[in-house]
Amino acid sequence: MKLKTAVSTAIAATILSASAATLSEGDPAPKLYVSKWVQGEPVKAFQPGTVYLVEFWATWWTPCKEALAHVNRLHQKYKDKGLVVIGQNVKEPHGTNIEPFIKRMGELMSYRVALDEGATNRLSGKMQENWLYAAEAGIPTAFIIDKKGNISFIGHPEEIDEQLIEQVLAGTFDPKKRALDREATAAKAEEWETHNELGRAAWKAKQWDKAMSEIDQMEKLFPHKRALTQCLRITVFIRKEDFEAASNLALQLSNDNREDPFLQHRVAQTIANQARLKYRIEGFERDLIFEGATNNIILKTADLLMERAISLMKGPEPEFLHTQAQLAFLQGKREKAIQLATEAVGLAEPGIKDQFAEALENFKQDRLPQ
Repeated sequence: MKLKTAVSTAIAATILSASAATLSEGDPAPKLYVSKWVQGEPVKAFQPGTVYLVEFWATWWTPCKEALAHVNRLHQKYKDKGLVVIGQNVKEPHGTNIEPFIKRMGELMSYRVALDEGATNRLSGKMQENWLYAAEAGIPTAFIIDKKGNISFIGHPEEIDEQLIEQVLAGTFDPKKRALDREATAAKAEEWETHNELGRAAWKAKQWDKAMSEIDQMEKLFPHKRALTQCLRITVFIRKEDFEAASNLALQLSNDNREDPFLQHRVAQTIANQARLKYRIEGFERDLIFEGATNNIILKTADLLMERAISLMKGPEPEFLHTQAQLAFLQGKREKAIQLATEAVGLAEPGIKDQFAEALENFKQDRLPQ
């Protein structure tokens, strides 16, 4: 199990440095700098008496896409109770991928979406400069603006629960306490990484119970990252070749998040990645993976989860096609893998097209991509 993941990096990316930040909870919110409202009624300025959730995201960053379902649920529940949600796109200066992405999301992304004013490259843009950089924040990051126009919350959108929203709506949320909590979060992130490394060492020694114990500690530190820790548990089960347990946990996680296509994809991708690692063990042949991959329960489960993910979208998602291609290849379906990979390359944005094209060439050569 590779416990060190992109999500632990994402946690660190949304932790703020209180000493360097010039924008924090309790401060007046900066103004909005929007070049175009891609979806929803424009917000010209923050209105007194209304609470706003401004969530910074990009189409090319997986952690951003994985947070969208949660943000949309908050929008749907509180849109008639005084909350306005704005999906503030950043780091995409050309914006050519944004409208097609929103169209594919359909009702899964039903709130306002805005483009950054003055963005000429991934590092520029007035919203990015006056909000993210000022707060020393990465993406995804959400800001909650209270009824008086002051910042109540800065942090990862998945940290925002219903209680927090209701407190801000009621005017009882304490932004100063939140600022202190963020400092504690930085210490938690370091502790997370310690458990991460201990878990990796346990896996290498095939100490499965120890690895699971470290994952338990990680989940206690960041309960809102339970989807990640569940994926890590699935990884441990696969590595110890308890495929039934891995499949059952994957299905449970899928069933608990039936309306989240990117969560379905994350779980299926976790399975595909572990299968790829096993494929690369010296002496293994593709048709011997998991002692008969075409009928293997865990790969069949991954196929089911990808079907669920695709059914939730209004159009093909390149990442989903890429993962489906890997799963097909692992099950000996080379021609299907080539077909799916070709579609993924055709739809992929420039930043990831080369990676998908390389995978396609590997499939054509009957090789599994790196």
